[in-house]
Amino acid sequence: MSSIHWSRLIVSLVLTSMISLAVAHRAGWLRLTSPWGGPTAPENVQEAVALAYLYDNRSGWRMNPHTQIHRRIGDSDIRHSTNSDGFLDREHYLHTSYYRIAFVGDSWVEAQQVPETSRFSNLTEDFVYSLSGGSHAVEIMNCGVSNLGTAHEYGIIKHWLLKYRPDEVWVFFSARTDLADNSPLATNPPAGPTYVHEAGSDSRLADIQFGYVQPPAVMNAERTRRYGALLNSYQSFHLEVLPYFYSTVPNPVLDEALAWTFQSFQLIRDVLAANQAQLRVVYLPADFEVIPLRWENYRGQCCDSSRAHLQAEPSRGEQRVAEMMEKLRVPFISLRSLILEKGPESLYADHLTTAGHAEIARMLAQRILDNRLAETNISVRRPVQNRR
Repeated sequence: MSSIHWSRLIVSLVLTSMISLAVAHRAGWLRLTSPWGGPTAPENVQEAVALAYLYDNRSGWRMNPHTQIHRRIGDSDIRHSTNSDGFLDREHYLHTSYYRIAFVGDSWVEAQQVPETSRFSNLTEDFVYSLSGGSHAVEIMNCGVSNLGTAHEYGIIKHWLLKYRPDEVWVFFSARTDLADNSPLATNPPAGPTYVHEAGSDSRLADIQFGYVQPPAVMNAERTRRYGALLNSYQSFHLEVLPYFYSTVPNPVLDEALAWTFQSFQLIRDVLAANQAQLRVVYLPADFEVIPLRWENYRGQCCDSSRAHLQAEPSRGEQRVAEMMEKLRVPFISLRSLILEKGPESLYADHLTTAGHAEIARMLAQRILDNRLAETNISVRRPVQNRR
């Protein structure tokens, strides 16, 4: 055999061996060792990974600005983009000649599950204009972020929303998650709130902070010192504490959460009033509050978890929040009656369905028209120079 043929054969064998080794290693059949007999050094990877949600000392949670969010559920494949403030919304000018209302809430307001044009925040704008025959218009801002509670919403309003000088802020309250989100017992810092009270007062807040207000060791020790036995009094807030929200029987952990919720709403109301804006609160019932079968299933889970047969009614939660807003003199809107009337099975999925968004938007738009026509008769447009 000529030297050329030998060379080609050697090259072919070497290449075949290299390819075989590479395939074997990638498939996990071969563990390569170093010349010293030990395993090879692990692969060193350094890469930037896009974040949709991040911690923030101003509100606990927020979304990354200018980030695309991809949500696929079954046959539904939806993409949203956040604006420069990190909300799933269009960009808004700091000043507008239209009456501006901001919707603030958690994932039910954020509404990744439906296209942007199908969300009740967008549709409310459309319905105000169409139901009034084009004689009235409002600008709606969507400031919803998953995992927000009332305390977090104060941070959103204070640090991102006030610069837009809204005329009204509508806070959407969901008892299923908001009470736990407001409770440092259930949602401890850094994601949970640190309440700062006014000097000499335990019932009035001066501010709400997030993140590591104290070093972790100090923070954990203070939390244990302050809340003591309450920290060990339950394992599941949803199954062992929340049921008391629908009962007249007191519960110390729930009572704490209700007190923090009341004070958070009070702080939001006062901050908005100082900036010449009106607060309204909208009650979003949990699915088990409006679907009898789910209520029975929930009660059964609670009894299994706490071993207590608690007398509770699904309407009690709405009543509690209505009483809270009456004390604060804050206008209150409940969606519970609407959802019961229209049929909750068609309006609720994991969140609101497209039909649910449309029905809620129509109701909210009519409420806007009824309130404002009676009070100030808003025109379609106001001169910019007349805004504060």
